[in-house]
Amino acid sequence: MPNKQLAIVMHLSWEIQKRRKYDRARSLTYAWSFLFNEDVFKYYRRLKQSSRPGPGKSGPALLTLFN
Repeated sequence: MPNKQLAIVMHLSWEIQKRRKYDRARSLTYAWSFLFNEDVFKYYRRLKQSSRPGPGKSGPALLTLFN
């Protein structure tokens, strides 16, 4: 796994641990699940934030979780 992805996982797990008061193992588990299920996570996040039902204005290719 490239160092950039590992850095993203570590940073994300640190943020989860800080904000949710979880232990390190649980935070890393959540961070890994976000990274590996990024496409599913983006789709359902878009549906949740959309004010109207149906497809959004932007396609799945335009939504990014990590830059």
